[in-house]
Amino acid sequence: MSKQEKSSVTYEGVAIVADSLWSAMKARKLLQVTWDDEGFEHLSSEQIYARMQEDLTKPLPSDVFETALKNTSSQIEAIYELPYQSHSCMEPLNCIADVKVDRVEIWGPIQEANWIQADLSEWLKIPIEHVKVNMTFLGGGFGRKAFPDYPMEAALIVTQYLISPASASANCPFSWTGFEVNCRRHQLHFFELKKHISRKILFRLAS
Repeated sequence: MSKQEKSSVTYEGVAIVADSLWSAMKARKLLQVTWDDEGFEHLSSEQIYARMQEDLTKPLPSDVFETALKNTSSQIEAIYELPYQSHSCMEPLNCIADVKVDRVEIWGPIQEANWIQADLSEWLKIPIEHVKVNMTFLGGGFGRKAFPDYPMEAALIVTQYLISPASASANCPFSWTGFEVNCRRHQLHFFELKKHISRKILFRLAS
């Protein structure tokens, strides 16, 4: 039974397994993939912006705050907006995954080892005490290297393609290109916040 069947998760993606990074990068340029994105909303930036503008008009899910706001002597209202931006690191996402039947070890530029340890334990059905994450120096992180997707993909490639019935373990260096990093999820999300400030609330906080 494969790890995919055990975890009952459907994986999607294309991985290139090669003897060297240069060979993998050359093969990547020749690869053409057509993705099926049916079933997903195809929203433009303008549509997302309109939705968030509409959400700003809705009351906050706090009756205490709304009541206090209405009873203030004066109010200041400000709206803060932030567009989609990429967490563009100088060093592309990469790591090494060493996977055995009952344990896994990761080396890489990682910001949050606990998240990655827990994620790998869940995905690979391995006890968390058998998942070891070694944090190397970061070539810039900006929060992006806290996410567990790239160590998980490295470990998944090893379990699906490199570990055979005759081999109980295998390891694999793994890397995305800078272009792939910017095309993947975990961008800095579009953000819009309406901030209310009142004199009475500030006075109570100060006192």
